[in-house]
Amino acid sequence: MKVENHRETERLQDELKRLRRRLAQAESLVEQERSRLKQYFEQIPLPAYNISLDGTILDLNRSALEFLEYENKQDLIGKPLLTTVYAPDSRSKAKILLNRWKREGSLRNEELQVLTREGEIRDVLLNVEMILDQEGKLQHSISVHLDMAGVILLALDKEGKVVLANPKACSVLGGEEGEIIGKDWFESFIPEHERREVWRVFQQLMSGTVEPAEYVENQVLTLGDNVRWVAWHNTLIKSGAGEILGTFSSGEDITERRQTEQALRESEERLRELTDTLPQVVFEADTRGTITYANRRAFELFGYGEEELQQGLNTLEMIAAQDHDRAKANIGRVLKGDKPESTEYMARRKDGGTFSGYDLLDPHRTGWGRDGYA
Repeated sequence: MKVENHRETERLQDELKRLRRRLAQAESLVEQERSRLKQYFEQIPLPAYNISLDGTILDLNRSALEFLEYENKQDLIGKPLLTTVYAPDSRSKAKILLNRWKREGSLRNEELQVLTREGEIRDVLLNVEMILDQEGKLQHSISVHLDMAGVILLALDKEGKVVLANPKACSVLGGEEGEIIGKDWFESFIPEHERREVWRVFQQLMSGTVEPAEYVENQVLTLGDNVRWVAWHNTLIKSGAGEILGTFSSGEDITERRQTEQALRESEERLRELTDTLPQVVFEADTRGTITYANRRAFELFGYGEEELQQGLNTLEMIAAQDHDRAKANIGRVLKGDKPESTEYMARRKDGGTFSGYDLLDPHRTGWGRDGYA
């Protein structure tokens, strides 16, 4: 009987040791998670605040300091959020939201106004997440302010999942926040023909082998399978130790601009196709006199080819040397908006041959302008 009791005691002691080890491991994981959250809090390029249950500011990150135009955290830590950060007209609503957060645990895209140290009022969207203690009780919050300017704000974690999308991003992507947060950005919002290359670049960013392009324009795919063009400004989110945690991007929907540019290119292409059928010489040049376009008749008459045009061909090379001074003076007059004098010159071919009576710089017939001439 004593032997059995001894064995049971040893078994209970072993089980207690295992429980203690598991508890120590769990506490270590909790501490690691807290450390990771702290690093993310400090590095996220958005104004973020750690707020107690009674609305006291416990901490704030560098972006919040810059946004509110303060220099030191101690100017804000320990002070009431409602009367320190929010503008007078928003304090009643902010108080109601604080109580709602205590009941529900989170807030999404609530419109408020904040007050900077210099008294400037700024419109923001408030997003709040709850932080629980080890017993699962509400302890404090992480509050993030998004500037309400018409800018797309998007954050991805290291796996490429969407972790933040402001209302403008949701509008452009054609869905509600709940339909976008958590989705794989590349599988859901990058057109298939670009997906592999964009994912490859993202992996390089996460490994630290390349730096993000500060500005890039690319296509995104909406939830309705429409394609939009977005101009992005990108940055990496890093921990205090320099670990890459994800990306943060601000963007502008430039779809209409891209469509206008495409229509302009198509119009220019049609115009150039038309000029190639004309029996007269037609060319375009910039303000330095460098020819940027010439029609087929110009190439035939002057003997130059497309290769010379690409290398840089100046209009003065098409005018005999004795007329250069007069041509330069007329170019100067035209660029000032004045009428040039006689515009007939001795023209010069590539082989050195000349012919007279060439009306090269007639502003009425060839459409001179301040940005160049044609």
